[in-house]
This record gives sequence, C-alpha cells and structure tokens, in this order.
Amino acid sequence: MNRLLRAIFFIFIISLVVPAAALPEKTTPPKIQFINKLKNELKEKKKVLLYFYSENLEQSKIHMDRIKKVAEKEKCGLLLVNASAREMDEFAHDYKVMYVPAIVQLEYRRGITGFFHGKEQTTQFFKQKNKPENEKKLKKFFDRIEAVASKEKITILEFYAPWCQVCDRIAPVIREAETNSSGQMVILRVDMDETMLPAALYGIDAPPENVVLDSDGVLRGRFRLVSDTDEVLRYLKETDF
Repeated sequence: MNRLLRAIFFIFIISLVVPAAALPEKTTPPKIQFINKLKNELKEKKKVLLYFYSENLEQSKIHMDRIKKVAEKEKCGLLLVNASAREMDEFAHDYKVMYVPAIVQLEYRRGITGFFHGKEQTTQFFKQKNKPENEKKLKKFFDRIEAVASKEKITILEFYAPWCQVCDRIAPVIREAETNSSGQMVILRVDMDETMLPAALYGIDAPPENVVLDSDGVLRGRFRLVSDTDEVLRYLKETDF
C-alpha cells in the first residue's frame, strides 16, 4: 500500500512539474524592450535624445560624439538607434525616420519636441544649441499634451483640416472610441491649416493621421483610416501599452 501511495504521489509531482517546464518562456519583443528603456530614461531625465544612425552607413555616425557631449552638457538621456537593424525598423518607421542621421528630442509627458532629419538638419541642431526652432510657438501645443498626459493612459493626436472630407468621416468614429474607452484615452485635435509646426514634428504632411502617445509622452503608433469604433479600440489594445 505504501508503494502504491508513493507511486501516486510521484506521478502527481511529475504532472505538476512537466507541464510547467514545457511552457515556452514569454519574451518581450525588441521594440517593446526599447520603448520600456526609453520610458525609464524619460521618467528619470525628463528629456531624451534619440540618435538614429545606420551601422551600414559610416556617414550617419558623423555626429555621434557631438550628440553624446550635448546629452552630457544638458544632463538629458541619450539613446542610440541603429535604424538598419531589422528589430528597430518598425520603431524608426513610427517616428517617420526615412534618412539618417536623424535626431528626435522627446520630453516627459510632452511628446516629440524636436525633429531633425538628414545631414543638413542634424547639423542645424548643433548650431542652434539644442533649442528646436519655433519652440515658443509650439509651447501651447506641448502644454496641451502635458495637461492630459498626466491624467489619461492614452492620448491620440488627431491631425485634421477643415476641408478634409475623410477627416469628417472618421472623426465621429474616433469620438465614439473615446467615449467607450472608460476614460482611458483622450483626443487632442490639431488643425493643420492653423499651423503645420506640430505636424512637422511627427512627420505628417497630409491629413488625416492619428498619432498615439502613452501617458509618458512616448509615441506608440499611428493610424490613418478606421471604419468603426471597435477597430480603434482593437488597435489600441494590440499596441501593448
């Protein structure tokens, strides 16, 4: 009888251990790993510079030493992004980085506050001593983001124009998604006819386009056309906040 009990106990223990060991370990995608690193830097330093370069293009590294000195002087965070790496391709696409080198400046709960694309613009970045052009004109825009980012989980920047018929069609859909989000998202409308400066920061040349920011002001994705509210909510869920 003792042997039988020991055998049953042994089988029971094996049944607990084997399935647990067989379960594949969940891994975090490289993009999310990098975003988490960026969020931590933003919380600590309040401002972070992203320097996009290509490992395959030596010329894209021309400002690497200079950007490190700027970050040290300004006491801000600095993350180097190899845009040619396959795992970072989606991240570079989210920020509309088409040419390297590129510098993106982010501030905690204020989103992108500076964008310098290509060799000529990145050179200009250093000439103006790390102060983005039209910074004062953009302050109101940054303040609007900061005002809601501290309260909401998700902020959607809805870039539109009064003449855009497509914008008129999708606006009610996004509005309804906001209502159905149980207070987890807020929409900020940005009129591109009024000023193109915010749109330029996010690499937008024509409406409609919607940019998704998390509560720290980190860009998490973008979408253009949506057919119904569920599509918006499903997209936000899949963004993995």
